[in-house]
Amino acid sequence: MTREYIITMTAENRVGILAAVTNAMTELGADLVECSQTVVSGYFTMIFSARFPENREKQVIFDHLSDACRTFGIEVTISPVNREREGAPERENVTKRLRLSGQNSPGILRRIAVKMSINQIDIIGMHAGRQSEERFEMVMKIAIPASFPADELTNELQSIDAAWELRAALEDYAEAPGFTDEQ
Repeated sequence: MTREYIITMTAENRVGILAAVTNAMTELGADLVECSQTVVSGYFTMIFSARFPENREKQVIFDHLSDACRTFGIEVTISPVNREREGAPERENVTKRLRLSGQNSPGILRRIAVKMSINQIDIIGMHAGRQSEERFEMVMKIAIPASFPADELTNELQSIDAAWELRAALEDYAEAPGFTDEQ
């Protein structure tokens, strides 16, 4: 048996952080399940789920990771994974990649997120940045309800506000591993 935890880490980016973290994980007997890591404005952020031996206490995991990360100034949080979902029943989804670009303006991400929420579209992953001071680009991995006509999504997004010149393209998402979310 194992225990699974969600672990988050944040610090100013420095060379060697991932090496220190993965070394500590190996020492704890951890099995990495899923991981997302990025650097934003010079800050390293990582969130991952990992399984640990059943007898490995949460406080021991936290203390060991904190000790290994102390020289990097990493803030560590750890939470147990709850695999029992309460609330809405599982639904059939189609995973897609959504590419967006447009005029940069305060409020545009909020308008996009609201439109997605209204249509019950789950944003699974996102990478966004500026092409210039005036323009942004964003790539999202999304889960669209199978019953939702996916082609309508790009039309709905592009019609949010003509002043933002929002362009949207929806693509099939290959489930193969790789660095495809940011391409």
